[in-house]
Amino acid sequence: MGGHVGEDRADDGIRVVHHRSWSSRHIRSADLNGRTVTMCGMGDRFRTDGGATWLNLLATRGQSFGARPVERLPDVASARDWLTLVGLPPAEDPTESDRDELVALREALRELAMAAVEQRPPHEQARASVTATAGAAGDGALSPSAEPVSCALARASIAVQALVSVRGPDRASLKECAESDCRWVFLDPSSRRRWCPAPACASRGRVRAHRAAASSSG
Repeated sequence: MGGHVGEDRADDGIRVVHHRSWSSRHIRSADLNGRTVTMCGMGDRFRTDGGATWLNLLATRGQSFGARPVERLPDVASARDWLTLVGLPPAEDPTESDRDELVALREALRELAMAAVEQRPPHEQARASVTATAGAAGDGALSPSAEPVSCALARASIAVQALVSVRGPDRASLKECAESDCRWVFLDPSSRRRWCPAPACASRGRVRAHRAAASSSG
């Protein structure tokens, strides 16, 4: 199967190779100190291991606090793919406005998540935005089956989940990734994790720690 290969160089000299085949399957390989971590398919383009759908939405913008953030919802097709992946398939193709509102919700949720971790009140604009989105579903309701839903109901459902999380016991399990360019907030019931579930963050952090230890001992 044909395709093309591109290469980036991340912080600390980590080489990241991107392969895209003609089937649009995405493969990301990271060469980390001689180890290669390869991830394939839509489930790799979008992380689903943050512990909750609203937290997984935060990960659709990678390296959010770095010099080169990675936008994983650049268009309506990616918004549709993400919603379908998380069990909220759109009843109709999302519009540009739907995509923009999903991204706006993501950033408002990021503020709520970081405020919860930092044990401070969220910015009022973010709080009001999430609250308004949660109430925008009208009479709509999710069913146990993965039936198509309106984009408004999908956003409302995600916002409600986030509000329940930050108001309830899950709040104590929220953790922020230690990588300064990532800072993805995820659920960590064990309270043992330092980095988010993304392998690259833990690998970069460990490489830095190893280099610092070698430098101090030398």
